Amino acid sequence: MVQEAYERGFVDKILGDIFYTTTQIIREELTNTIPVDKNTYILVVACRGGETVFYFAKEIGCTVVGSDIFEANIKEAEKIARREKLTKKVSFVRGFAEDLPFEDGTFDLVVLERSLSCYDNKAKAISECGRVLKEGGTFAMADFTTTEMSDEDQEELKELTCLVTALSVETFKNYMEQAGLSNIVTDEKEHIAEKNMKLLLQKWKKIRLFSNIFLKASSADAGRFENLMRRGEKAIREQKLGYMLYMGKKA
Repeated sequence: MVQEAYERGFVDKILGDIFYTTTQIIREELTNTIPVDKNTYILVVACRGGETVFYFAKEIGCTVVGSDIFEANIKEAEKIARREKLTKKVSFVRGFAEDLPFEDGTFDLVVLERSLSCYDNKAKAISECGRVLKEGGTFAMADFTTTEMSDEDQEELKELTCLVTALSVETFKNYMEQAGLSNIVTDEKEHIAEKNMKLLLQKWKKIRLFSNIFLKASSADAGRFENLMRRGEKAIREQKLGYMLYMGKKA
């Protein structure tokens, strides 16, 4: 379940939401690339506190729906919408990406926020995004990718952070095709990946600092945990994770 992946414990709580610091770049690129106007009906999946929802509503004047599995995120977004007097333009619905609570062919644009690495069934999440798109509608996703990390490292290191469950570019493209999407465009964002890596290394120092506290408060195997820490740091420094923007049309 995504709640468990997102809130796996000690490490992810220290990491926090550092990987959303660059999503403004993606929002601006989407509006420059995809024809979007005030008549575009948009769904933002895994909307968190509504940042992307409010961007499209304020900057373009679109009607936007935000979906998120966490009730606290929905309440926070609704509070902001009332404060910003945007309740006629935006709405928020609690829903899981693998089972979106919307009819087929509802939206002109579906944006999947940087969250796919948290889902057990990534293909189903992308399929659901395709299902709720209108014919001719656009699906857009930005997320981490990996092509060099071994299956063993991915399996072991997911205990430290869900980032290492990212998949290859080709796998994500295949999932999009299976969801009925075509004209798929991918755009590597090396500068975003590099910025995120720097942020992760800064946070990693805190993880190592507090690891002894964590171990004392749990029944974890200290030797195994330290080994995971070393392997995780090596993967980060070698930049085996990338960042990619994907866009596709529903035929």
